[in-house]
Amino acid sequence: MTLTRTKSGLKNLHILKGVDLIIYAEGGGQSTLTKEDVLNGTGYEHSADIRFWNKLFSKFLSDHSFKIIAVGSCNTLKEISEEIIREDLNNVCVVMDRDYSNFWGTVIDHNKIIYTRTYSWENELFHADIILNAFRKISINEPDEAKIREIIKDARCKILRQLRHLLKADLVLVAANSSLFCREKPASCFKFVRKQITPPEIDLVRMRQKLQEKRSDATGVRLINPPVAGKIDVSRDVFGKILLVASERILHHLILIEGQKSIPNEYLEKFLCDAFFDWIQEDPTTDVAAVYHKKIVSISLDD
Repeated sequence: MTLTRTKSGLKNLHILKGVDLIIYAEGGGQSTLTKEDVLNGTGYEHSADIRFWNKLFSKFLSDHSFKIIAVGSCNTLKEISEEIIREDLNNVCVVMDRDYSNFWGTVIDHNKIIYTRTYSWENELFHADIILNAFRKISINEPDEAKIREIIKDARCKILRQLRHLLKADLVLVAANSSLFCREKPASCFKFVRKQITPPEIDLVRMRQKLQEKRSDATGVRLINPPVAGKIDVSRDVFGKILLVASERILHHLILIEGQKSIPNEYLEKFLCDAFFDWIQEDPTTDVAAVYHKKIVSISLDD
């Protein structure tokens, strides 16, 4: 029996790792780990999710050491969450995407279970100031900020408008174990272009055709908290990887019109993440910073 197979083992894993807190997150390798895998000590140490949460915890829990372990699956995280609550464990917590759980009524209300404020952390990057700040870091020239901001604003508003109806449809379809947005290929809902000479757009013709084909999957589905039009915030509630693609493509467009060479998406993601954390560092009173600060400082730690 390994150290993590018992209640005391899971509770004391932070001692073995030499930190104050163990944090389980999504992401990691190609294969999804089961709870048994995790309790046997298996986990991934590198993922985009880990990078995001590492920066948040470094900012809001700077007096404590921690280690983040990715397990690949949200379902596995939910099982670990149940274990934490059932055994009343300290010095271990779970962080995960909120996804559509607020509409389904399945959010776990516990101080050691932390959800993203939005569908996923990628949604947080789809903000005009963040995209602009990322472009400032990339641009080798002195950009015309008024012009750049207007391009970002127009592209952002158009994409959010195009996604509103599709979001509602995807939410219902996911509840029926189907989906409208392709989780493996989030870029597939955008119009195909070889070069981003125009701002990105959703391919509404293809997405509406796909929706028509999927309608029968949603027969008889009911949501606990149906998405009333006034309560939906597309930038907050839509599948987050779509907005990451949108942010990257807006940057590609801006780079192209500035006459610069293209930059790989993984670097653009890093620029966007850095811009996000610079943004909340410059204004810690923002709702975004306040929400994550409140969640993280409420975690119980043994002395």
